[in-house]
Amino acid sequence: MGISTENLHLEPTRHSTLGKREIDAFPRRSWSCQSTRMNTSIKKPFYSLLHVSLLVACFSLTGKSVAEPGSLDRSFNPSASYSLIGNTGSVGAIAFQRDGKVIIGGAFQQLHLARLNPDGGIDPTFNVGNGVEAINEPGRGSPSVFALAVQEDGKILVGGYFNRVNGVERWKVARLNTDGSVDSAFVGVGGLLNSVLAVAIDPLGRILVGGNFDRGGYPRGILRLTTNGSYDLDFDPGAGTDRDVYAIAVQNDRKVLIGGNFSKFKTRDRNRIARLTPEAALDPSFTSPFRDDGFVTSIVVQPDGKILVGGYLQLLNRRDAVSVVRLNVDGTPDRCFTPFFSGSGASSLNLDRDGMIIIGGPFVLRLYPDGDLDSTFVPPIDVGQVLCSAVQPDGNLLAGGAVSSIGSVLHPGVIGLVGGASTNLGPVRLKTPCWTADQGAMLKVIGETNRAFSVHASTDLVEWTDWTNGISAFPMATFFDQQATSIPYRFYRLTVP
Repeated sequence: MGISTENLHLEPTRHSTLGKREIDAFPRRSWSCQSTRMNTSIKKPFYSLLHVSLLVACFSLTGKSVAEPGSLDRSFNPSASYSLIGNTGSVGAIAFQRDGKVIIGGAFQQLHLARLNPDGGIDPTFNVGNGVEAINEPGRGSPSVFALAVQEDGKILVGGYFNRVNGVERWKVARLNTDGSVDSAFVGVGGLLNSVLAVAIDPLGRILVGGNFDRGGYPRGILRLTTNGSYDLDFDPGAGTDRDVYAIAVQNDRKVLIGGNFSKFKTRDRNRIARLTPEAALDPSFTSPFRDDGFVTSIVVQPDGKILVGGYLQLLNRRDAVSVVRLNVDGTPDRCFTPFFSGSGASSLNLDRDGMIIIGGPFVLRLYPDGDLDSTFVPPIDVGQVLCSAVQPDGNLLAGGAVSSIGSVLHPGVIGLVGGASTNLGPVRLKTPCWTADQGAMLKVIGETNRAFSVHASTDLVEWTDWTNGISAFPMATFFDQQATSIPYRFYRLTVP
C-alpha cells in the first residue's frame, strides 16, 4: 500500500489553553491508495494531532556561544595547504585514517595528493615525491585524483587520471604505504586508459574500480582487482557498461552497486544503477527505478540495507528531477523518504554518525533520515562547489571542492563544518505519518531531545487510547503501527508533559 502525504496541511485551531497549544492536522483533500490485498481503491487518510508545551527561549548565563551545525569548525584550519592547492585547485576526494589524519586528492596546483593533520595542517611525514603525473598520456587532461580509500591495514588506494605516482609507473590506480611511498606489492593494471572515478573495497579486501576507462581485453566501466592489484578473473562483467561508472558501493553480502550515466550492463538494460553479484552477474532481484536520463554520482548503503542515491536523477514515476532518493533493497523507491531536489543535482552524498544525510553540490546541505531538509544546519554561503565530504571521528564534517576562502579566511579546497544536533531543535512534534507495505504506519517524532512524550491513537477522534510512550532523540524517534493495516481510518495525537 502506498500513501501520498504531500497534501497534508497543518493549521492551528482558534482555541488555546494557558501554556499549551493544540494543533489539528487535516488534509486539504483526501487521497487514495492501493490495497495489497485487493485491487480496489480505498480512502485511508492519516491524521495527527499535536499537543505541545509552550517553549521558552533560554540564554546561556556564561556568555559563551555554542557552535551550531553547519558553522565553520574553527579547530580545522587548512590555510597552510594553500601553496599546494592554490586558489584555482579543487579537492575531489577525502578519506580518513584511523589516527584522524586526512588524505585529500584532486586537481591541485601541484602534487594532487596530500595528507593533513587533524587540525588541517600539512603532514610532512607523508611524502609523495612529485605526486601523481600524466606523462605522455594518450588521453586528455591534467593529472588528477578522483577517488581514495583506506584499507584496514592503513594502506591507501588512489584512483584518478595519471600514469605515474611518486615517480613509479602506475596506471589510473595505485596503492600507497602509510608514508606516501608506492606499495611495490600492488602491481595494478597496466595501460588502462582514461580515468578511474570510483574505488571501493569488498569484505574480502578485493578492490572494485569504476570509471570511464577501457582497454582491449578488459571490460568497460567496472572491474575488480585482487588484493595484490592484479586483474581478478573471478569477477567477470563481460563487456561492462555502455558508458561511465561514477559510484560504487559494496553491500555486506558482497553484492556490488554501481551508478553512473550508463543505460546497459552486459548489453542488458539497466538505467543509471545496477546491482551485481560477487561474480559480476546482473542481480535480477534489483531493478533500476530511473529513466534513461540524468546520472548517479553517489551511492551509500545504510546500516538497514536501504540505499541512498545522489545525482541528477529522473525517476520513472516522476516528471521532475530529484537530487537524492532512497531505494529499498529491491531498487524500488522508499515511500517513507521524500525525494529531495536541490535545483542542480548532488555531486556527493554521505551519511553522518547520527544517520543524517550530507549532500554536496554548489552548496552543502543536511537532510533528516526521511529526506526533509534540516533547516538548523546553516553552512557559510560561500562554500563554492562541493565535490566530496567525509565525517570526522568527532562527528564534525569535512567538505572538499572548489573553495578557496570563506570570507577573509583561506580554506583552499577543503573546509571543516560543525556536525551534531542543534541547540534549537524546536518543540517535540509528530511528523506526517507515512505508509509502509510491511510494517504499517510509520510515525516520526522530532524536536527537542530527551523529552518524554506519549502518542495516542483513535479511529473516530472521540475515543483515544494510549498507543506508545517514548523519549525524544536526535535526529528522530520512529515507531511502527502495524494495527493500522486493518483499520480504515487512524488518527494520532502526541502529548508532551
